[in-house]
Amino acid sequence: MAPLYSAAAAGPASLISWILGLVLVLFIVLAYAEISAMLPRSGSIVRYPHYAYGGFVSFMVAWAYILGYSAVVTAEVEAIVSYLTAFFPQLMVSGVLTWYGFAVSVLFVLAFFFLNYYSVYLLGKLTEGLGWLKLVIPLVAAGLLLLYFNPGNFTSVPGGFMPMGAPSLVLALPTAGILYSYFGFRQAIEWGSEVKNPQRNIPRGLIAGFLLGALVYLVLQVAFIGAINWKALSLTPGNWSGLYGTVLSSGAMYYILKLTGSPLLIAFSFVVFAMAILSPMPAGWAQLGSCGRGFYGMAASGNMPEIFLKLSRRKTPYVALLATTILSIIFMLPFPSWVTVGSYAVLMALLTYVIAGPIVVVLRRTAAGARRPFKLPAVALLAGLAYVAAYLATYWASFSMIWFVFFVAMLGLPIFLMYTTSSSYGARRSGLMVVLGIIYWAVSAIATYFLLYNGIVVPYNATSGAGLALSSAYVWPMVAYTVIMAALTAAVLYVAHRSVNEEGKMHIGAGIWYVASLFIVFVLSYVGQFGVFSSPPIPFPYDTVVAAVVAVLVFIWSVRSGIETRDLKAALAATAAQETQGTAGSTEGTAQGS
Repeated sequence: MAPLYSAAAAGPASLISWILGLVLVLFIVLAYAEISAMLPRSGSIVRYPHYAYGGFVSFMVAWAYILGYSAVVTAEVEAIVSYLTAFFPQLMVSGVLTWYGFAVSVLFVLAFFFLNYYSVYLLGKLTEGLGWLKLVIPLVAAGLLLLYFNPGNFTSVPGGFMPMGAPSLVLALPTAGILYSYFGFRQAIEWGSEVKNPQRNIPRGLIAGFLLGALVYLVLQVAFIGAINWKALSLTPGNWSGLYGTVLSSGAMYYILKLTGSPLLIAFSFVVFAMAILSPMPAGWAQLGSCGRGFYGMAASGNMPEIFLKLSRRKTPYVALLATTILSIIFMLPFPSWVTVGSYAVLMALLTYVIAGPIVVVLRRTAAGARRPFKLPAVALLAGLAYVAAYLATYWASFSMIWFVFFVAMLGLPIFLMYTTSSSYGARRSGLMVVLGIIYWAVSAIATYFLLYNGIVVPYNATSGAGLALSSAYVWPMVAYTVIMAALTAAVLYVAHRSVNEEGKMHIGAGIWYVASLFIVFVLSYVGQFGVFSSPPIPFPYDTVVAAVVAVLVFIWSVRSGIETRDLKAALAATAAQETQGTAGSTEGTAQGS
């Protein structure tokens, strides 16, 4: 579906969006390649922040991770069901799940759970087999479409190569499926301790897998745009946004092949359609397994009860998998369509990826002597670019998505107050923490509903994207909301800091930059090109320049905030012991062979 959504969002220039996304995400991939080779861990995306900043940042990242990636399972299942509507139209109406579709979706999620529970080995083999098909079939489809390639679709239709303007190039990244497509790299690190020879294979899998996937996406996008038959779609040439309302929305590559009229391509379209149903399955069950390991990682870091550390006889974290399954089903209710849940999941994921670049630089200082099988060159530059890339991609997602994600991300703070401060940092006033947490939830929900949602979002949605007039009627609710949330957050963190032990004080202090970065991107998104105003106070590209400068400053702050945690020392010792055992085993095996 991504070729359709990106073409509808940016026209032929969507190719630039794919290339831009490739470059931005590659910085993040390279940062994780160094960390994951150095410390391979299951549930690693939520454990690495703990090593560099302690429990507070670790909790906030883990909260975003779990609420983002459990929704990815939902998105993959909804993608499967959307294709099945070609045979069973009662499953969806206008791209939204019916109750029949909801029931079928639940069955798919449960099937993914049992597959993860039963066998990681079987899951890996199924993923590998379908993975090759996911590479070969799209490339064959693209090759066949090139036989009907119309270069005029790139330059000769009204509007030219960039019909929606430069802002569409970056807006398409988080909202048209581009970043969603690229973010599959994380599985290689989330299953870190279950990989053979992880310090060699994880960096290879990250980089090679990411680049191979990017190649497939680029080829598909070129073939898709070149094969668009405007007449067959009953569209005026150049009406890119009109692609949403055509038959392509029910199966982009399937129908683009059928509309060529070629018997060969029509026949192959059924192969593509079958693959469209099958291809989300590996992503769905892998995401469920990864998110389950996220719960496991939170428990291992002290941010969740130890029950999530329970393993089955087959060594799978079954309680964590069950929690992910339940969350994935719940997300079908507010997000009953693929495009909405996909955009939400991408933005929540970005809140976890901003951490990669800073962690690399912090660990270079706090674990200077650790062995690094993969070492990032020009580390300050590339790690900084990884942070800026993730921060800008978050900013480009537009205020219409960021306000909700900001609200959801901050809802995790009371849980940190009520649980982690007592379980990990010996908070002296656990009862006060519970009261503060409840007050935080109540005030946050009331302020968000009355000031943000009713005051800004509803009027903006009524304009159908045209934007609001720059008026005090839409400024004061935002100012009031930001002041209330900032004051409330500062107050509860102050009380928490005064109540915990010395380690807790250090961890909370090391995480202030992360919370501040959420507030900053929230405010920037409101006043920039992708905010709610028809004439934004900071138009494009100046808004992006401002966001980039702010990102650099926050990156410097984040690096200075890093600390040497006792969990890092324990992880380094455990990794060194595993390497020693592996070397000894290898030597013993060689001797026996001789």
